[in-house]
Amino acid sequence: MTYNFEKIRKIFIRKINSEADGNNDNNLQNDNSPSTGSNRTSEASNTRESIISADSVSSARISTSCNDDENNVNFEFEGSFSVPNSCPASDESSDEGTQNQLKEASENLHLRPKIYTIACELCRTENEYVNGLKLVDVKFRSVVKKINSAKEIISEPELFSTIGQICVLNERLLKDLTERLNNWDKNPRISDIMKTFGPFFKSYTMYVSDFEKATTLLQETQNKYPEFAKAVSDFQEEYCKNLTVSAYMLTPIQRIPRYRLIMLDYIKNLPAGSEELDIAKHALASIEDAAKKINQNMKIGDNLRKILKVQERIRSKKNFNLVMPSRLYLREGILDKVSRREIQSRVFFLFSDMLLYTEPETVTHALRYKDEFDLVTIPADQTLYGENFGFQINHKRRRFILKAKSIEERDEWVKDLQTAIDDARSRLNSYGLEGTSSE
Repeated sequence: MTYNFEKIRKIFIRKINSEADGNNDNNLQNDNSPSTGSNRTSEASNTRESIISADSVSSARISTSCNDDENNVNFEFEGSFSVPNSCPASDESSDEGTQNQLKEASENLHLRPKIYTIACELCRTENEYVNGLKLVDVKFRSVVKKINSAKEIISEPELFSTIGQICVLNERLLKDLTERLNNWDKNPRISDIMKTFGPFFKSYTMYVSDFEKATTLLQETQNKYPEFAKAVSDFQEEYCKNLTVSAYMLTPIQRIPRYRLIMLDYIKNLPAGSEELDIAKHALASIEDAAKKINQNMKIGDNLRKILKVQERIRSKKNFNLVMPSRLYLREGILDKVSRREIQSRVFFLFSDMLLYTEPETVTHALRYKDEFDLVTIPADQTLYGENFGFQINHKRRRFILKAKSIEERDEWVKDLQTAIDDARSRLNSYGLEGTSSE
């Protein structure tokens, strides 16, 4: 059976409304919209109507499936978000207001239950995330437009993909979270907001699919056009806080898994018998469904997929972004790090430009970040120890001995490491940067 988009859109919105209003508790019914105020029901409808529309079709398309409960018909549709191609520039007074509201909320943390702390953390990180989206979508887009005004050297649609649509969606989420924190005593929950927005996170699908192509395009254009490379470098120095544009472009890929972790923690800390538990589980399910849909639809290279999996396993106190343009995953393995006092088991990752080592956590099975070494700063002539299957890593900052489980494993590590070091030095020389990378 074929459905036109307008009918499908209405059924999809009606489904979200019915799910959000499924609880007959009057208090929950009043809170099932991301908006606040006396006309929440109509505002919720308007909000959803404004996010999904057939009238103003942009380039961001999503594929999802819904169920028309009324007619008992299953169908899939491909629709578009009605949002502008770019996110409006941020209002400094609005940003300052948000910061003040977050500060006021944080001052009351010790008086609130754990779920309030989690809600504040979600709002704080959402504010940082949205500011990062604006940095790319507004400020960096203007740099690219200026460069392209004389002669187009880089495709804006390919570079920015659907980040403008994501920016608008998450600005709305941030607004609703901030309003909820300001009225926490009247309505102490966030799960209804996350449940409402959960289905819309599927709009990330196209962006994730385009990410590797976009970051490759950015790097190749910098290599080809020195004036563009200088513009990017100047922008990063002024706005990016010691990060790269690519690092900010990566944040949408990391955000959906972050929502899942936050909601798991939120559910864990709900009081026993909380009436919010069901709706919180609904919110988590909608986020997990969005994540699953993204994974099913994204056409992402095996290399980037491997790097993202490593990124997900690592816990780090600093802002650690493993995905970088042109970085290749080479190998990983458990090696014993020999110190004066003891032998420590560590997990090492070899990439085309660096060696990363981590410490496995016993309980969580996650990996704690320990250190990383730029390959061009490691001498290519690694020493092979004949005993105990060991070899030595020489680095300006530190030296240490590693032990493999066998001679064969040791030789494979040394061979791959030497090859990676030679290739990294060769690339550096080809850019005319020999001797500039040292720690």
